[in-house]
Order: sequence, then C-alpha cells, then structure tokens
Amino acid sequence: MRSYRSRDVEKVRDITRQYGVTHGEPLDWGWEAVKRLGIQDLQQPDWGDAPLAQNGERLVRGEQGDEDAEVPVFWGCGVTPQEAVMNASLSRRVIAHAPGHMLVLDARDDDIKR
Repeated sequence: MRSYRSRDVEKVRDITRQYGVTHGEPLDWGWEAVKRLGIQDLQQPDWGDAPLAQNGERLVRGEQGDEDAEVPVFWGCGVTPQEAVMNASLSRRVIAHAPGHMLVLDARDDDIKR
C-alpha cells in the first residue's frame, strides 16, 4: 500500500498497468477500499510498517472529494505467497523479500513492460 493524491490515482493506474508481469495496476484504492479488502486497521498492518503520507506523517483520511487529499492505493504483493510458504512448514530454505524492499537484478523495465 502506498498513498497518492486522489487526483493522481488514474495516472498511477495508467503507468503501472503496463507492468502486469510484476505488480501491475492497483487492485483497489481509496478509503472505501480498506473495508472492501477486509483490512481491520490500516495503522496496524499484518506485515511491514504502518503507512505514511507523502510528508512522512501518519496517513489520515482527508475531506471527501478533496482532490489533493491522499488516499491509500493497494497492489497485489509478494507477502501473500510469503505467508503461504511460512505456513507450509517447508524444511528447505526459501528466499523472499522484506515488505517494501524488493530488489530485482536480472530484469530491465522493458523486459517486464507489456
């Protein structure tokens, strides 16, 4: 989850849609998405740190209809399969990533762009 100004969400979708091989475009966005996605408390995530606004402060709900207000934007995430691997009781080593810190060294942007 990352926050963006409400007026920028469509632009974010347009840009990220090209990268469907990776996270692609957001699954959902806006404060109503928190409930739709079954998130109990945005400030208490199951993985990683609580989200921050672009100014580095706690992300809070702005005025409805305010195009400059930041809203949460949600993507599919590598933490979902990581949770599955952790619950699978595997006996061998698995390499994953820390939330918010993915590093890919063997592909260029054009390799993953549609």
